[in-house]
Amino acid sequence: MRFNTWMTTGGRLAGGLALGAALLSPAALTGATTRPAAAPVWVTTTGKVVHLTLIAGWNTTNAGFNFDGAAHGQMVVTVPLGDNVVVTFKNNVATPHNVDIIPYTQPLPGHGVQPAFSGANSPLPQFRPGAPAPKPQTFSFVANKAGTYMIICGVPGHALAGMWDTFVVSPTAKVASITFT
Repeated sequence: MRFNTWMTTGGRLAGGLALGAALLSPAALTGATTRPAAAPVWVTTTGKVVHLTLIAGWNTTNAGFNFDGAAHGQMVVTVPLGDNVVVTFKNNVATPHNVDIIPYTQPLPGHGVQPAFSGANSPLPQFRPGAPAPKPQTFSFVANKAGTYMIICGVPGHALAGMWDTFVVSPTAKVASITFT
C-alpha cells in the first residue's frame, strides 16, 4: 500500500516555523519548565495594623485588569473594624492603574469616586508615554465604618472592565483575611 503525502509550500513553512519555535524556546534550550510565580502574602495583621498588598496586573486574568490576580469581585478582603490599614500598591504592567476603596456601588462607576475612608486611595497615575515603571506606593486609612466596600481602579473605564474586588470591614473579625472565589 502506498500513501501519498501532499503539503503545500505554505504548510511546510508553517510547520517548520512551529517546530523551530518549539526547539529554540528557552524552556527547550535549558530543559526548564515554567512554573507560575509564587503568590505573595497579600495580607497580614500585627496588633491593630493590617498590611495589605495590592498588585495591579499581577497575572493575565481579565487581560491584566486585576488586583492580585482577581477581577469582577473574585477577591474579598476582610479587615477588623477600627484597624489601621496600610496598603502597598504596585502596578506590574505598562497600563496606568490606581486603587480607590469606595462605598459598594452598583452599577459600577466609570471612574474613581470619593474614597469611603479618608486616605483610602492611591494617586491617579500620570500618563507619560515612555516613563519608567512607577515605584510601589503606600497609603493608609482607618477602617472605622463597618460595611461592604469596593476596591476599584479609578482610571476611567477600568472598574467597568472588571478591575474591582470587595473590601469588608467586619465588627467580628479578629484578623484580616483574603478569600478568592
